[in-house]
Amino acid sequence: MAKLSESDQLDELIFSLKNVRDPRVAGRTKHLLIDILVLTVVAVLCGAEGVTEIEDFAHPKENFLRKHLELPGGIPSLTSVWPVSSLPGASSVVELQQKKHGSQCCTAGPRVTH
Repeated sequence: MAKLSESDQLDELIFSLKNVRDPRVAGRTKHLLIDILVLTVVAVLCGAEGVTEIEDFAHPKENFLRKHLELPGGIPSLTSVWPVSSLPGASSVVELQQKKHGSQCCTAGPRVTH
């Protein structure tokens, strides 16, 4: 089986998450749920531990991410990521992606280093 490119992996992740129901209050959100979910999963797969590292991970990759995500409010801040990352099932999504893609990072650029 051929290895998927980084862009194809990201598109596959977006497709698998696009129908997740948004539990947030309509009209009180700056960022799209799909953007936060994809950013969180990718950052964690690349070694981010916690919302601060997720936000820090995303800023240098913003141009790459914008090719796949709308990001109407820019890169989500930790105050936007934290409530979504704590939703029930959020860790299951990351675990499924880790099983599917192993430890490889599925976005351009280096892994998060501590």
